[in-house]
Amino acid sequence: LQDRYLEALIPLVDKLVSTQITDPDDPDYGALVSPSTNPQPNPRHSRAAEAVYPLAVAYKHTQDEKYRTATIILGNWLVGIQHEDGSWGENWPGHDGWNGTTADQLISLAGALELLGENIADADRQAWDAAITGAADFSLERFGPGRSNINYIPTAAVGLVLAHRAVESPKDAWLEKAKELIDYIASRVNEDNLIVGEGKGVDLGYNIAQSIGFIAWYGMLVDEPEIVDLAASLLKTHMVFMYPNGAIDNSWGTRSFKWTLESGTKTAPGVHFTFGLLADRDPSIHRGAVLALDWLQN
Repeated sequence: LQDRYLEALIPLVDKLVSTQITDPDDPDYGALVSPSTNPQPNPRHSRAAEAVYPLAVAYKHTQDEKYRTATIILGNWLVGIQHEDGSWGENWPGHDGWNGTTADQLISLAGALELLGENIADADRQAWDAAITGAADFSLERFGPGRSNINYIPTAAVGLVLAHRAVESPKDAWLEKAKELIDYIASRVNEDNLIVGEGKGVDLGYNIAQSIGFIAWYGMLVDEPEIVDLAASLLKTHMVFMYPNGAIDNSWGTRSFKWTLESGTKTAPGVHFTFGLLADRDPSIHRGAVLALDWLQN
């Protein structure tokens, strides 16, 4: 299954690299440029810099220098557009006020730094270290019950743990906050074993494509198997709504306006990392992982 994921990943990463600004004299050196012209002409979204993580994964598995270079210059661009409070805005250069995706960008930057290891210059490492620290400190106040959508609760938890692993001077408060966030989302599981979010509703798409996967990843990062077991149990319930072709019916989810057939989303990490992390926990989950990947590719 990992080989299939890598076979799917590399062409996508190559497409991303083909959009990257490689002129050092360009003020957006390292950014990814969208080929889209509707509604904006070739935007350079700050969220696109989350690709720093899959670029680093590609480098890890191929040791191809082009992926290392692409990772570093994209990460440097992301660091350069960080706000003073440690957050990242949704758009660049404009900012619409939404900074919740800082949790995703924190995960990507901290995860990429860990994967690069010693294969990054000291000056770049120090700049990334400072950016990760700032984003983790911001996350302490930004994410929590009543302050963020339910799917960002476990996302922020993973970001804080990865930050703690990545920087030279981590703060114990990050781990304490992460545990609080995971404890809270565990309390939001109803009698049907579904995660309940805003407005007492269930959003199947976000639950599978974000919340459950990050619950699993958190459990693995802190070596707490019972949390991974919780994630596997939740996924087995939620994946009842997968069709035989691998698509997941989110038509009744509270945010179904964003998608109705889910196996790769526009605003969440996607179901594949959730299924991939938990594929060895149950044969049915492994089968779901294969079906979801088939649906995406075909």
